[in-house]
Amino acid sequence: MRICIVKATKQIIEMQSHATEGMLIQNAVNGGYALADIEEREVDEAGYEAAKAICPTEIANKEAQVAQAIEVEKKQQDIVAAKEAIASMSTEVDKATDVEGLKKVVNELIKHVQILTG
Repeated sequence: MRICIVKATKQIIEMQSHATEGMLIQNAVNGGYALADIEEREVDEAGYEAAKAICPTEIANKEAQVAQAIEVEKKQQDIVAAKEAIASMSTEVDKATDVEGLKKVVNELIKHVQILTG
């Protein structure tokens, strides 16, 4: 397999499994890159993975994936907590002795439903 990178930033421009020598250079030049700024390499799978490990775009993509996974996990935890809170609210309704007490329970219920539907 062959890759073409920007020398200064290590940004991967293109990868092809069956490219011939010079093909990726020509594609990059046709795409507006200066010949002096780019490099084509023949790499195996490990070499490609190593190039991706230092590629700014790949690093940013991995960081974004991690951040998204953390966000999803937090949302799932919030949903579980909201469901548990809603399940225990029937006793809170029974304990309410006046309108203000019921308003408090209803407002809590609204907050938890918004978590579930938001």
